[in-house]
Amino acid sequence: MKKNLTTVTIIFFLFQTCKTFELKEEARNIIITKDQRIEKSSLCNQITTIAADENAKNETEKINDLKNQAQSFGGNLILSDYFKLQRPTGNGTMEIIPAFGIYNCQNPTTLITSLNNKEKEEELEERRQEEFRTDGNSHNWVICETTEFTSKPKELTNSILKQMKPKAYESKAECEKRALVSNQIGLEFGIKCICQNKVLNKR
Repeated sequence: MKKNLTTVTIIFFLFQTCKTFELKEEARNIIITKDQRIEKSSLCNQITTIAADENAKNETEKINDLKNQAQSFGGNLILSDYFKLQRPTGNGTMEIIPAFGIYNCQNPTTLITSLNNKEKEEELEERRQEEFRTDGNSHNWVICETTEFTSKPKELTNSILKQMKPKAYESKAECEKRALVSNQIGLEFGIKCICQNKVLNKR
């Protein structure tokens, strides 16, 4: 009996020291992303936070280990470069190590594609607005300014006004519609928005 116990112990030790970090078949489709918008997505639920096995010798083994761990928790997406964990060292102190969020998301591949497309659309719209600001032509602008009619602190009003920058629209109808929507938010804080067809002064 003692001999068998010794044999089992040796086998277990060899198994631990010879871990290959082979990627499980069921973990191959797990996505790793750095897109922090995942945190705020209603289509994702965070399950837990993990760290990569410190015995992983290279990036491939590290990724395989993370995906295998995520699969064991029922996750299908990993958020990297966002979290930190504390891990005890051999000398009684703690070290800070990178950690990875494990999420279960609805259609993760479609979600990542959608987020990337949205980012591209936002970049395109920003370039478009910059052209409107600098081309010297008149456009339909939603312009917001402060009024005297509010009980809100002036600092709060000014802070919100900074977020309501002038924005141009192709049609007057769309411009007036957006001004109306902006007023539904702004009037409470003493901010009034109107649609004006004008050449925007460069600032």
